[in-house]
Parts: sequence; structure tokens; C-alpha cells
Amino acid sequence: MKSSKEKEDALTYEYLTDTFNYDSDTGIFTYKVTKSSRAVQGNRAGTLNNIGYRVIKIGKYLYLEHRLAWFYAFKEWPEDLLDHINRIRDDNTTYNTYKVTGLPKDPVCAVSLDAIKAAIFPVKSEYVYFVRDNKTGLHKFATTYEEHQVNIKSNVGVAKTYTKVKADETQIDAEAENIMKTDVTKQKPVSIKDLFKDIN
Repeated sequence: MKSSKEKEDALTYEYLTDTFNYDSDTGIFTYKVTKSSRAVQGNRAGTLNNIGYRVIKIGKYLYLEHRLAWFYAFKEWPEDLLDHINRIRDDNTTYNTYKVTGLPKDPVCAVSLDAIKAAIFPVKSEYVYFVRDNKTGLHKFATTYEEHQVNIKSNVGVAKTYTKVKADETQIDAEAENIMKTDVTKQKPVSIKDLFKDIN
């Protein structure tokens, strides 16, 4: 049986990043390219082992996903044992490890430019509630509490694959896409008063 170090030495950083995408916010690995009928581009990689850790088979070896996440993020294997701060064994976000103490070297919870644009130039809608869709990783919006409950229940038993693919585009989606193209240096944001003027 190969030791952990021998297995890790067999996997190069280039092969890992050429084969997989890793989302540090969700801790999810997806296939960047199709390798087989089971390893299809865009699909989530890996599976849960019998003690609750996610593992990914690369070549003939199984790798613990949280060690792969560390390697992907920092371009080096962790020297010591690695485990999860929140004790959730399949939560493989970059900083959910005992090895990381103090302030991380990279920004955490730093909002994207798109998020800033969405806050400054919000799309007007009647939506009141939202929940993340387990399949797509996108949000489902609702105008009533009853509709919101239906959206929540639709997640029950659905694996978190976060495909980022939306089946139907709406008018609001189109408006949001236009906002994302906005050059914020040439736009005048709406006032706080304007944002709340329609609220009774």
C-alpha cells in the first residue's frame, strides 16, 4: 500500500488544476474536463467515504478532498494531519482546517465587484424571500411565504452540486446581467431615499 506521502508526490499541481475546478467558498471540486462516463465536465467530483470524509479518485489513488483543497489553494501539501475546525468532515472550504490559525493570508468574505454593483444598482422586484438552490447553487426567489416554503422543500434530499446553470432566464435576470456590465466609474448610484421610497 502506498503511503500518503508517496501518493501526494505522485500528483502534480498542474495535473490537479488542469483536471479540476475548486470553489474555495463552497469547498466543492468539479471536473474541468471529462475523464470518463463517471467523471464528466462540470459534475461534482468525489464521494463520501465510510467515515464521512470526501475523497476523490485520481488515477489509481484515493485522495482526501480537504488535503486536495489545501494543495489547490496553497500549491503545497500540508505537512501535518489536517482536519476540520467546524467538525463537519465534508466541508472543505479552504480555511476550515485546524492548520490555519490567526488571520489568513488571503482575503476572506471579500465581496466581488458584481456584488458591489448589485448593491449600488439593485434590480427592482417584488421578491421578499430567497433560498439557495442545492442543484444550481443559484438563488430561488419568492414573493410569498408559501412560495418560499415550496422552494425550501424542493431542496430536501437534493445533493449540493452547484452547477451554476439556470434553466429559465427571466426579465430580472436580463436586467441583472446588464447591471453587471455597468462601468461603475460612469454611473450615479441611487440614493438611500430612492431605495426605500416604495416601502410602506
